[in-house]
Amino acid sequence: MIYLLVFFVSTLLFIYSEKFENRKRLVIEILAVMILCILAGSRNGSVGTDTGGYLQPLIYSAINSENFEDFLNSSWIASGWSERIVSQYEIGFTIFIYTISKIFRSVFVSQFFVQLAIVLPVYYVLKHTQKIPLWLGMLVFDFLLYNNTLNLIRQSVCNSLCFLVLFYWMKRDFKISLIWLLIAFFFHKSAVIELLIIGIYSIIDYMNTNKTKTGNKHFINEYTIGVIIIGIGVIFVVNINTFIAILSSVGFKNYIGYLGGGNSIVFNLKQIINKLPALFIVIYNFKSYNKIKDSLGLFYIIMVSYWIITSQFYGDTMVGGFLYGGRIGTFFIITNTLSFPEAIIVGKHRNFQSVFLISYLLIYWWYYFVYSGVDATLPFSLI
Repeated sequence: MIYLLVFFVSTLLFIYSEKFENRKRLVIEILAVMILCILAGSRNGSVGTDTGGYLQPLIYSAINSENFEDFLNSSWIASGWSERIVSQYEIGFTIFIYTISKIFRSVFVSQFFVQLAIVLPVYYVLKHTQKIPLWLGMLVFDFLLYNNTLNLIRQSVCNSLCFLVLFYWMKRDFKISLIWLLIAFFFHKSAVIELLIIGIYSIIDYMNTNKTKTGNKHFINEYTIGVIIIGIGVIFVVNINTFIAILSSVGFKNYIGYLGGGNSIVFNLKQIINKLPALFIVIYNFKSYNKIKDSLGLFYIIMVSYWIITSQFYGDTMVGGFLYGGRIGTFFIITNTLSFPEAIIVGKHRNFQSVFLISYLLIYWWYYFVYSGVDATLPFSLI
């Protein structure tokens, strides 16, 4: 299968690059990234619903338009009945598509650069995060998110940029972090989810920092805070329609579509079971993560928990009214590109954990993208 072959070749290149230093290593790493982007660039409109739904129509509209204003006013019929207008999409994404499409006038090249905008931030964060092998972090991305990026295109660019937001926030470079958050918002409105993520991290980090200063003299400890944060997420999903009404009343009607628009949550045990191995990994390595930073263990547990919680938006079909709500989970999934490799490096029983992790990634990828057909990226076909 073409995806597994590309993942394998890209991973081998990342591993091979570790034999070199500086420029040679960088060249090989760039080649490994480019292979992932070449595959994405060569897909036709049937690979990923949104590829034919808006990406390729946007590219063709940009190529054929006389100027940017003409491009914004361009429209097409999607799915045989729904009219789409370029101006309805986020301005950052439309400017990006217009620029690369006008310069290169090629669907392949435009799709290549869109994928590069998704993969490059992830590569950058993993490369500049100490104590993790780059190849393993990228492999986690490949199995958990690559197919997803071929469909949820705008949100995937946004998600990758938000990964930069989290990276710089954890480094306490708050100004750069917020700049990337603003840029991400211009690519997709779901960037507001990152405010929740950095907020959770900040609370946990604050609790741990002050525990060191005050000798653990807190009214409540960080573990209680973690339980409360997870509990709030559960309450949110269970009482989703109440929150929809609140969002609507305070001027956030545009986000209601992400929360099902008034439908009822359908509990899905499968969505919990197939993520339990991920939860096991972060719980099992809780103390090991804290060797890197005290706040990491609890933060990673909350991230996987919220991945599980938001997966309930999918219900029992992974399609329908809450489909977009389930997609929020990608913002929590991406933290696994850090937590899983760190578990192998600083955790116990590394050989067992390595076999367990690779097995889980393969099974997850097969179940979601092959068996369940999520994101409609199979079978793969060329332009």
